[in-house]
Amino acid sequence: MCGSSRLMITICGLVLILSAAKGGLAQGGGECGTLVPPGNVSGTWTLAGSPYCVMGDISAAGLIIEPGVHVLVDGPYEIEVRTVIHADGTAADPIVFTAKDPRVRWSGLRFHRTPAAPSLTHCRIELAEQSGIRILDSYPVLRNVVITNCISPTRGAGINIEIQVGDREILLQDCEISDCVAKSSGGGLFFLSPSARLKMDGCRIVDNQSNPTLVFEDPHRMHFDTFGGGLLLQGDTKILNSLVQGNKCVARQSVGIAFARGGGIFSTQADVQLKNTLVLGNEAHATFDLPDVGSDISFGAGIFLVDGSLSMANSVVAGNENTFFGGLNHLTGGSGIYVDSGEVSIVNSTITRNNDEGIVRNGGSVSVMNSIVYGNEDAALVGSVNASYSCIENASSPFPGDGNIIGDPLFAGTGLSCGDLAVTGSSPTIDAGNPLGSHRDLCFPPSQGGIRNDMGAFGGPGACAFRASCNGPGSPPVLVLSFSMPESEVSMGQNLIVHPTLTNGPDARNVDVHFWVRKPDGTSTVYRRRRNFPIPANHQFTREDLVGTAGAGDLADIGTYTFGVRLSDAITGGTLALQVETFRVVRMVP
Repeated sequence: MCGSSRLMITICGLVLILSAAKGGLAQGGGECGTLVPPGNVSGTWTLAGSPYCVMGDISAAGLIIEPGVHVLVDGPYEIEVRTVIHADGTAADPIVFTAKDPRVRWSGLRFHRTPAAPSLTHCRIELAEQSGIRILDSYPVLRNVVITNCISPTRGAGINIEIQVGDREILLQDCEISDCVAKSSGGGLFFLSPSARLKMDGCRIVDNQSNPTLVFEDPHRMHFDTFGGGLLLQGDTKILNSLVQGNKCVARQSVGIAFARGGGIFSTQADVQLKNTLVLGNEAHATFDLPDVGSDISFGAGIFLVDGSLSMANSVVAGNENTFFGGLNHLTGGSGIYVDSGEVSIVNSTITRNNDEGIVRNGGSVSVMNSIVYGNEDAALVGSVNASYSCIENASSPFPGDGNIIGDPLFAGTGLSCGDLAVTGSSPTIDAGNPLGSHRDLCFPPSQGGIRNDMGAFGGPGACAFRASCNGPGSPPVLVLSFSMPESEVSMGQNLIVHPTLTNGPDARNVDVHFWVRKPDGTSTVYRRRRNFPIPANHQFTREDLVGTAGAGDLADIGTYTFGVRLSDAITGGTLALQVETFRVVRMVP
C-alpha cells in the first residue's frame, strides 16, 4: 500500500491498518465503500473505495486522498495528521470530510507537529465539533478549502491555529470559512503565534459567530468579554483580496459588564496587513438577560485593535454595527474601526455606512491618507488622528491636515457592494489624493479621471490588485497576478527572481511585462522582460510560462527591497495588472 501512485510518491509512516470491507455497514447505518478502523493509516484512498467510513480516531502518515473521495466519520472521532497528507481534489471532484450521521458530529482534522507541508486542495470540511481544522506547530497549505457548519467549545471553530515553534508561513488561498460557531472567541478562525505568519489570499470569512448563546457559568464573575466573531488574530497576518462579512460576536451576561469587541476582526499583539479586502456588515453585540441591570459595551464591530499594528490599503469597512440589549448602561464606539492601542495606517480606503463612528482612536496612533471616511451615522473620526488628502465628513470645515476635503463623495449606490461604494464620475474625490508620483493611479478602471490619486478604495497603485469580483466601476482587469517574496539570506550581488502566476479574464490581449526593483537606498531599476506576450483567453499561467529575473547585483545590501511586476497593454501602454511585494534581505553571505 505504500509506495508510488499516479499523484506522487507517498511518505509512509507506520504500517497501514485499513480494512477494505466493500459494501459493509458502518455503526451509524448506511452503505460504505471502505471501513477504516482506529489506528494508523497511510497509502492511497481511491475514488473506487469511496466513501471511506472512519470508525474511530485515526492517525495519518503519508496518506494520499484522490479527487472525489468522501470521508464519513462515524462518531466523535478525529483524523490526526502526523507526517503528511495530500488531499488534493479538483473543482469538479472535491474531497469531502463530514459526519456520517449529521446528528453526531466528528472531531475534525488535527495537524500535530507535522514535519512536512501537508496540502488540502478543493476540500470541504463540515459538521466538526472540535474545530474543522486544528493546527499545532504545523504549516499546511490550504487552497480552495471550504469549512462550514463547524463548532468549537473554545475558539476558532473553523480553523484553530497555534504555532509556538518555527517562523514559517501558513497559506490559506481561495478558502471559505462560513457558519461556524465558537463558544468563546474567534468564531471563524483563531491564530496565535509569536513567530509564524498567516497569509490569507482570496478568502471568504462569512456568517461566523463567537459566543452566540453563552451566559457565563460563574455568577460571581462580573466582567465577561468576547471578541473576534470572524477572525481573532494574535500573530502576524496578511489578508489580501478577501471578504469578512456578516460575522458576529456576542457578550452575554446576567450581572456586571458584558463587553463585545471585534465582530469582524479582533487583533492583539500582531502586525496585520489588510489589502484589497472588504469588511462588511459585521456586528458586536452586548446583551443582558435581565432588563436594566449592568452595563453592555460593544466596540469595533468591523475591526478592533489592541497593541501591534494595522496597515490597511485599498480596503472597505462598511455597514458594521455595534448593538446592545437589556443593560442599564449602554456604551458603543467605533463600529467601523476601534483602536484601543497600537499603530494604524490607513491608505486609499473607504470607511462608510457604519452605525456609529467610522474610526475611534482611544490610544495608540492613527494616520489616514487618500481615504474616504464619510456617511457613518456618528462622527467620522474620534480622537487625535493624523489625516491628509482624505474626504472626511466634518461639521463645517475640512478636517485638519493637508489636502483634506469635506464634500459628499457621491457614492454610486446605497448598498455595500463594490459598485455601490465606487464613486460617480462627478465625485470631488477623483484626482484629489496625494499628488506625489508614488501615489498615482495606475489602473483604469477601477480608478477614474487622470493619473493623480483618487481618494478611496479604488484609487492609487494598490487598486490594480483588486480581483474582477470587486474592481469598482467599469470592466474587470484583464489579468490577476499572484506571487510572494519571503525574507531571505542571500549572497552579495545576487539577482532577484520572481515566479508570478497570472490569470486573465475573457478579454485576452497581448501584453508587455515589466519587472522593477526599488533598493533600500531608494534607487529603482525597471526591466522589460517580454514584449507583445500573447495571453490566451481564460488561461492560467505558471512559473514555467513566465519567469522574471532582475539585473545583476540587485541585492547589494541588507534591508527591504520592493519588487513589482506590471503588465501593460502592448498597444496602448495602459496598465492591465500590477502587484508589488516587499523582499527583506536579513543577512548577506559571501
